[in-house]
Amino acid sequence: MTVLLICNDEIERGRREQALRDAGHAVSACASGADALRWLRSRLGDEAPISCVVADLYMPDLDGFDVLRSDAIARSGAPVVVIDNGLAHLHDDMAATLRDFGAAAVLRAPVTAAALAEAASGARQRRAPIAARRP
Repeated sequence: MTVLLICNDEIERGRREQALRDAGHAVSACASGADALRWLRSRLGDEAPISCVVADLYMPDLDGFDVLRSDAIARSGAPVVVIDNGLAHLHDDMAATLRDFGAAAVLRAPVTAAALAEAASGARQRRAPIAARRP
């Protein structure tokens, strides 16, 4: 399984990338939502360029909602796991909203390696239909 990892924090991106690789996934890591969507668009003609996307909710350029709503994600058919690194008391409401936008899973940061690997592996079974992903 190939995972597209989007995380603007270099240290956290490295930690998540290693956790996914340790779980047996191939990983393409990007430092921004814009870079990730450019990377994905350049590979959409390839057969199954990615199996899953793991993206931070809060990033400086494009946030997790932008990633969920992007044409590249819709065209890839890849499920999206969003990591909410925001305020804990808002997490339940944010998680419900992200699921409404089509997130296959929403994790609360900090994320353990095991939880990340499990969410990425199980995302294909929990993926929301495309109609639900683009309100």
